[in-house]
Amino acid sequence: MAARAWLTVWALVVGLAVVALLADLRAPGAVAATALLDVATGLAFCAAAAAMTGATTRIRLLLVAVGLCWFVGSFSLLLASAHRGALLLVLLAFPRGRLGASTRVVGVAAAVVIGIPLVAAPVAALVLAGASGYAWTRRRSRTVGLWPTLSGAAVAVEMLGAWAVSRRYPQAFDPTVALVTYELVLLVVAVTCPVGWWQLARARERLSGRLLARGTEEMDGFALVLGESLGDAGLRILYPAEVWAAPPAGSGVVPVLERGNPLAYVVSRSLALEDPETAEAVATAVHLAVTRVRVRKELQQRLDELESARRRILDAVDRQREQAAARVRTTVEVPLRLAAGELTRTGAATTAADDGALAVVEDQLAAAVSELRALVDGIPSARLGSGAVVEAVSALIDAMPLPARLSVDGPVVATREVETTLFYVCAEALSNVVKHAHAPHAVVYLRRVGEDVELEVRDDGDGGADPTGSGIIGLADRLDAVGGRLRVSSPPGAGTVVSARVPLS
Repeated sequence: MAARAWLTVWALVVGLAVVALLADLRAPGAVAATALLDVATGLAFCAAAAAMTGATTRIRLLLVAVGLCWFVGSFSLLLASAHRGALLLVLLAFPRGRLGASTRVVGVAAAVVIGIPLVAAPVAALVLAGASGYAWTRRRSRTVGLWPTLSGAAVAVEMLGAWAVSRRYPQAFDPTVALVTYELVLLVVAVTCPVGWWQLARARERLSGRLLARGTEEMDGFALVLGESLGDAGLRILYPAEVWAAPPAGSGVVPVLERGNPLAYVVSRSLALEDPETAEAVATAVHLAVTRVRVRKELQQRLDELESARRRILDAVDRQREQAAARVRTTVEVPLRLAAGELTRTGAATTAADDGALAVVEDQLAAAVSELRALVDGIPSARLGSGAVVEAVSALIDAMPLPARLSVDGPVVATREVETTLFYVCAEALSNVVKHAHAPHAVVYLRRVGEDVELEVRDDGDGGADPTGSGIIGLADRLDAVGGRLRVSSPPGAGTVVSARVPLS
């Protein structure tokens, strides 16, 4: 509504208020305070409309109508009760100013009936009480608030109370006191109207944040939370929208749009969806929830792809190592052993002067073969899996230069990927024992723990191992790639325990 039109309305209100005040003051036996209260009651409804600048034009005009009807009633007995009908429409239409399809005809008819002066006060009071009860039922949908419920009840109680006193104690009944009480109740109703609307507006603003704060990981759970907030346990969120080529028609369907295209639909019987502001807040919350679920799924998909890529890289590296180990065995180790054998046979025909040189060469060849063997033994064979890890770990222990033993508890059978990971953990841990622990002996445990397999390497050496070393970090990364975890305990002077736990599949 344009500002000029509102200026016209306010000018009309002020003019009628002045005329009503003059008419009250000129009445026989008029009291200035009573006249001022009478005018203040009508002005209060108009002031409430002025204060609710963010409300819809319809509800503000209905409030102004209550005030104008109140002033007009000062001049004509035929319109003395018209404000009751306007007030009833405010209670039924709060906060949008528009009656719902289910109450439009009945609400307007009831407003006309109680606006007739010949209608008894109890009838009007019961109609207002009915409006209060209707507002209470709508309060569950978080769209109405307490104001229309309490206001309708307050006016109904005052009217019924005044009527009961006039019937029960006719001599003691004072119409002036009853009128003043009625005006005070209406004054409180008018003053609290902007407060009720402001609280409701704040509740709408918080709706999206509250829903998202209580939201769940999937849309079905979010629909339950949303239905609880709107008072409709049967609320559904149809997502994705393209699956629903023809969504259910009706006022209870709110489309959630993205760039003008339907992203999802909210289907509910809640009266909340009849309120545009609440429907917009619901659509915003659902849009954010859908976006969050979609982004989470995309991130999870990318994470799964990265995990798969990491596993493929580890498999490729392992295969390259196996191939390199096979080539070393066939192209380097075997020729070295043959050369050592030739030297041994040649040494039988040499002189004593050459024996020393040949011995040096033999020692160097033996050392080279030993180093190559150690290198090759640290690379798992291609036949790991189906329990071959026990034999592979046993071979590592047999090659240890210090006493070590293997303890196996239960059947340890896993995939090739899992057993290869356990082999590398064992090889790295035993290598650290030899290089750094200064341990007299070591023990390796392999055991089944529920649906996991655990490898543990213990030594009684110096302890104090660095769990942030590159070797340990590399093992932790490899374990993480197969869903496992690594734990290192190495207090100074108390030995070191390296434990790896991996799911069997």
